[in-house]
Amino acid sequence: MIYEEMESRGIIDKPKNEVEQIIYQFICNLGVGVTDSDRSKEYLYYREILSQDKKFMKTVQGLYENRHKAFERGYNTLTAMI
Repeated sequence: MIYEEMESRGIIDKPKNEVEQIIYQFICNLGVGVTDSDRSKEYLYYREILSQDKKFMKTVQGLYENRHKAFERGYNTLTAMI
C-alpha cells in the first residue's frame, strides 16, 4: 500500500529511472570493456557474477526490450517525416 501511494506521487519514478540509466550505462560499458584487453579480465568477472543473478538479468532484459521499443518508435516517427 505504501509503495502504491509513493508511486502515485511520483516518488518512485525518478529514482527508478536513475537506477535504470545506471544499469543501462553499465551494460554498455561492459560491452565496450570486453574489447579492451587491459580491462577484459575485470569485465569478464562482472559478466560472470551478474549473469547468474536472476533478478538483475530480468531487470536488464526489461530495460533492453523497453528501450529498444522506444527507440524503434522514435526512429519510425523520424523516418515517417522523410
